[in-house]
Amino acid sequence: MITLSTPQLTLGVSSHGAEPRSLRDAHGRELLWQAGDPWNRSACLLFPAICRHTDDVIRAEDATGTTGSWPMPKHGLARDLGFTVIEHDETRAVLELVSSPTTLTAYPWDFTLRVEYALEDATATLRFTVTNTTTDDHGAGTTMPYALGWHPAFAWPLPGAAGDSATAGPEDESLPSSATVTAPPTAQDPIAQDAPVHVVEFESPTPQVFHRLTDDLLLPQPHSTVDELGAAGSLVPLRRSHFDENAVLFPDVADTAIVYRRLDGDGPRIRIAWEGFDTLTLWSAPGGDFVCLEPWAGRPQETGSTTPDAQRADLRHLEVGASRTHVCRVTVAPGD
Repeated sequence: MITLSTPQLTLGVSSHGAEPRSLRDAHGRELLWQAGDPWNRSACLLFPAICRHTDDVIRAEDATGTTGSWPMPKHGLARDLGFTVIEHDETRAVLELVSSPTTLTAYPWDFTLRVEYALEDATATLRFTVTNTTTDDHGAGTTMPYALGWHPAFAWPLPGAAGDSATAGPEDESLPSSATVTAPPTAQDPIAQDAPVHVVEFESPTPQVFHRLTDDLLLPQPHSTVDELGAAGSLVPLRRSHFDENAVLFPDVADTAIVYRRLDGDGPRIRIAWEGFDTLTLWSAPGGDFVCLEPWAGRPQETGSTTPDAQRADLRHLEVGASRTHVCRVTVAPGD
């Protein structure tokens, strides 16, 4: 485990998948889910795919127009591969994944994925740089399509807040009546009672619609407006029931930020800002004390689509020798 630290923040990163495994605030409180049942990861990287492709294969055309297919696992390859540590000091680490004969069996392009973690005060900056290093046509052309996402699972409930058994109510903040659920006074877990104890607060206008997945493929039409989630202004309350139908996808949220916090203001606040990502996805699993707040660049394939990746407008595309960097900044305000 690579450990980076400042007086305000400590980050632990595994070379396996270049995955953050621990994020602790100035009080030493763990903010990431500690990989176990029901989800055995903490904050994995998604590359070169997000969720699934139709039939779990990438489709691509060679120079003659002949279509081939390559088996692609859910969420891509990177999260299950070892990265090489290129640089490492007390506050910064750089890890790298380079294409190989193994990756070419699933993803017919050569690439370098470089991941940089840097701490400054209470902010962790994550830079994901993708480079197309293809020199030979592996039967798929040389322009490289890809998707990239970060899948961090944050503690839900957040640790260390006073009154964890308290429920949300109209005295806390202004939410519509449909978003205010008061658990029975004897309830020990208001989150399990579907009370909106925590919120995601958008720093730009809240998206107006959200999408759903089916079998980890994207349903192309919006599922509903955010009113169904109980959104009020910039706030989207978090409830277990939001995830009864899998993830919640907010499209068209490029280069913005959110704050994950308790509705009543107690405890730590986690601000996530991003550049080069255009979708925010929320997800949790039944029985898991976590909520995933995932910036995505690119999206899952739409259900029923067999469009070759090179022709998909919902992916990123790099010419030979080109690079693109995607950035996330996580700032932790520890609170009381």
